[in-house]
Amino acid sequence: MANSLFLTGPETDAGITNACPKERQGTTRNVSHAPILPTELRRLFADLVTAISTSNRIEVRYSYSTVCLPHALYNEPDCSSMEVPGIYGCAGLSDIVFMFSRDGITFTHFREAFIRPGRDIRNWHGRAIEVGPTLVPTGDGEMSLYFVENYGTQTVKIRRGVLREDGFVSLQGNFEGGSVRTRPFRFSGSRLTLNYSTSAAGSLRVEIQDQRGDPLEGFGLDDCKLIFGDELQRTVTWKGGSDLSALAGQTVRMKIEIRDGDLFSLQFH
Repeated sequence: MANSLFLTGPETDAGITNACPKERQGTTRNVSHAPILPTELRRLFADLVTAISTSNRIEVRYSYSTVCLPHALYNEPDCSSMEVPGIYGCAGLSDIVFMFSRDGITFTHFREAFIRPGRDIRNWHGRAIEVGPTLVPTGDGEMSLYFVENYGTQTVKIRRGVLREDGFVSLQGNFEGGSVRTRPFRFSGSRLTLNYSTSAAGSLRVEIQDQRGDPLEGFGLDDCKLIFGDELQRTVTWKGGSDLSALAGQTVRMKIEIRDGDLFSLQFH
């Protein structure tokens, strides 16, 4: 269900804590419009909304469902509802789409569907699928959302969708690999952790740069211990270790190289 930014070929600058819809493979995209502070205890409100089609314009309807995930320091994912009129030429067709906000007041939504009506013909009418309130922790590294299918029919039912922790969006590299570079930022803490997943042949590496984009001694890509697997909190380690306390408070950038893998989130501790 999650959206991805595909990274292929040339490096692109990006604010990597921002959500981004899936891009056509072979392209890169700048996904931020402001400098980022990854360790600032601000809240990211994410929203799942129901999109109803009746015309070529978008009308938005929200449910009261913003909640703070227990594990998150600055993430507050949410489920609500939005209506999209007439794109399909039939009033009321529904999608569930994704939204996010940095302050819980101003939201940005993606036009791409997060959950589609699917093969069931009984989901292809007005508000046939609609997401319910809240995201629920339902297991180790797992969160669930609940949504209605076949609404308005005799087979109406509630279904559960499952996501990995903080798995709404990802930066994704194909087999050839790609890289992304953050805009300048400052952080506090002494180590960096990643929520990521790769194939058996895939990998990630992280480089810490000065604000001009030059690698800092001991923190280059070649110094980074190769990261592969599937973990929610993997501490990044370079040849000299994982301690970043000497860089805390300085203005730096990060370059992240991804090959056949996804980066869902990162955090300084």
